Amino acid sequence: MDLNKNLSWKSNYVELIGKLYDSSIKYFGEEYPRFQGKISVPMEYNYDELDGIKTSTYFKIVAWGDVAEALNEVGDGKIVLINGVLQERQYDGFCKSCGSKEKKYWSDVLITNFVVM
Repeated sequence: MDLNKNLSWKSNYVELIGKLYDSSIKYFGEEYPRFQGKISVPMEYNYDELDGIKTSTYFKIVAWGDVAEALNEVGDGKIVLINGVLQERQYDGFCKSCGSKEKKYWSDVLITNFVVM
């Protein structure tokens, strides 16, 4: 079996477990919802020089449609397992120090499914 051939459709798959934070929902038009927020994922380092250090990493998350409405009902502070894809977005912005135009980029996880833990 050629693993590279079968892996191509899974090459952008994200699965995270963490707490929801800063969640909100916004409607476009009258009926199309977008959920956005963050998920806090606990991390523990097991390297010699960092052994036992615990911290959290925050990832931006986005969901649309029925998934957005369902996720909005979960509420901040709840632990969820999310499935989705990593996406990069951009817009034209301005440099804070010199005022020149520049592209701004950010990444977030587009949620396709989730489970409340």
